[in-house]
Amino acid sequence: MKGPSIFAFTDCRDPNTLTRLNARLTALFEDSQIFSAGIEVDIEAAGCILDTLDALRLNNRPSIIIGNLAPRSEKHYKNGAPFYIAKTGSVILIATKTCFSLLFKFGLIETIKETDVETVCRYFLPEDEVMRISNSQFRSFEYVPLLAKWVYEGKDIPGVDDRPQTQIENQIWWIDNFGNAKTTITEAEIRDRITDGKISFSINKKSYTLPFFEHLADVPKGEKAIIIGSSGYKNTRFAEIVIQGVSAQKEFGLSVGDLIA
Repeated sequence: MKGPSIFAFTDCRDPNTLTRLNARLTALFEDSQIFSAGIEVDIEAAGCILDTLDALRLNNRPSIIIGNLAPRSEKHYKNGAPFYIAKTGSVILIATKTCFSLLFKFGLIETIKETDVETVCRYFLPEDEVMRISNSQFRSFEYVPLLAKWVYEGKDIPGVDDRPQTQIENQIWWIDNFGNAKTTITEAEIRDRITDGKISFSINKKSYTLPFFEHLADVPKGEKAIIIGSSGYKNTRFAEIVIQGVSAQKEFGLSVGDLIA
């Protein structure tokens, strides 16, 4: 029997750390397909996780999705932001808290379980390993793959039930290689804004009014527009800011995390 497919999105994204993470997951999960990608901010991870769930829904094969975006500014934790566990269908989710925001928006999860590295490791490992991993500078390498294995094996993981971040501001969550900007605004939400075939909005307090088109193929060459993109879950897709044949990112000066009102 093949192991689970594993998808990891992490801000520890240089070749050395990604290779080490892949090697550790390979060592723990035999006969598994493992994919990893670097991200920079939590909303990128949230969108990538949602898109991955959408892709996986054609098959009920057990899978694991990992999201690691640990804000270095959060100093009130002993050794970095905690990791949480959730499950939807046959997919196990292990991530830092804000990575779950879009899954909650789409109704795919309601609660998440907060785990403490030292407490969990003490259930399964000798004391010297517990302390080594608890004090590690690289918990997403030392702890998360083990946590994923224990959850996959059906072990009882100690933790505290919590809710994911439930309120997120509309923003750009991804910019593709063509310069198209994926937003967190859903198709239904964007249609509510249409007036006379156009949509008015602001990005970082700068105002715009753009025509709305269903598909990128409908947008005339060189024209700025709002379309319904390919990302999302099932029949609910996200709106995108595009320019036919030109990078919207460069034209508007867009970045991931830019707020949209």
